[in-house]
Amino acid sequence: MLLSVRGRSLLVRPVPAPGKPLEAPKSVEGLAMNPAAIAALSTTPACDFAGWSIQLVPQPPDKTAVVAVSAAQTAVLKLPAKAPPGASVGCAADRIMVEVMTPTTGEPTLATCTLQGTCVIAEKPPFRPWLEPHERSVALAPTREGVAAVLTSRAAARWGLYIAIAQPPEVGKIYDVPRVIGEATGERGRIELGALLSFGNRLLMLLQADVTGTSRRGWYVAASDDGGLTWSPP
Repeated sequence: MLLSVRGRSLLVRPVPAPGKPLEAPKSVEGLAMNPAAIAALSTTPACDFAGWSIQLVPQPPDKTAVVAVSAAQTAVLKLPAKAPPGASVGCAADRIMVEVMTPTTGEPTLATCTLQGTCVIAEKPPFRPWLEPHERSVALAPTREGVAAVLTSRAAARWGLYIAIAQPPEVGKIYDVPRVIGEATGERGRIELGALLSFGNRLLMLLQADVTGTSRRGWYVAASDDGGLTWSPP
């Protein structure tokens, strides 16, 4: 699809076949275009899956929308809370997960949306932040039945890797207590997340860790076939 802007409207039309003229554009409802929105849509999509391209688009005065574009449909989803700059996004299995800020406290939390336009925000933030200043990143992966999130936290020599999942009937609203993948201080034994991938109800975690008995580090894969409840040995 081709996207273009006319005034404050986003227009969409199919890419024409070679030698064929452009079709008349259709306006995308529910989206206000401004310089920030144009800049967001001009960058690499936040994620792609099943023929959809997904992007976060800032909206006035202080909101965020999800724009999903496929060859047959364009959808605009209004997030229940603002997404911070560089927010993590996960998409698969007809769900989209977005890192947002809790409206009342400003704490990072998660919102889950369907392509039909239903969005819910976590009743409580899935992860409790460390008290000391630290760096954090979140990897998100919807599954066919639920959603999963992996948090990486690091402060000086301290590190931690944690997973939280939400299963039916409270998908995206109530998360299980986070489980520890690994946490300690120092470089030896440190586990790093390379990627969290969703294939329906199968989840894969690509992990980097020490190779036993050596000073080298290697890559390992752990798999879950029940949406993150149990995992195979790496």
